[in-house]
Amino acid sequence: MNKLFFLLLAPVLFFSCRPTPASGPVDKEAAKQQIVSVLDKLHAAEGARDINAYLAMLSDSGLYCGTDPNELWDKADLQKTMSQAMTDTSLTTNLNIDKRVLMVADDCMSALAIEQFFMADMFGPNLPVRSVKHLVKTQNGWIIDFLSWSLIPRNEDIGKLEKALEE
Repeated sequence: MNKLFFLLLAPVLFFSCRPTPASGPVDKEAAKQQIVSVLDKLHAAEGARDINAYLAMLSDSGLYCGTDPNELWDKADLQKTMSQAMTDTSLTTNLNIDKRVLMVADDCMSALAIEQFFMADMFGPNLPVRSVKHLVKTQNGWIIDFLSWSLIPRNEDIGKLEKALEE
């Protein structure tokens, strides 16, 4: 009888002693404000040519994509590229973000950030740039684990670009 009692009690004890995930209210607006702060700090670090501050906001295991098809970097590769770019004083990173869209997951543990802007000094005044970032929330705050920069010509300019590339 004792064995039967123990066999019936064991599953109850097993399932009742397991920790349950914390379920509390999630505040997407607070998460968005935190993400905006990270993005602003990232841009400020880039503008100040502070590679260490810039890299501190990126995951060590992330994927970072440049505008060229061959630019698929891990953090070490991005560090080399960004360090070279930040020491080149002829390059400026003057950018004015004209669109920013944030999409926060329902659990507020991850998010997408899309920013559009012009980098006239690097790509000219007529070629918009789009940056897409994936952020995850960690114990230390939000960190970027994916970043992709893309040149995004307007649809009406694609024919002009195609002709220019033929020459």
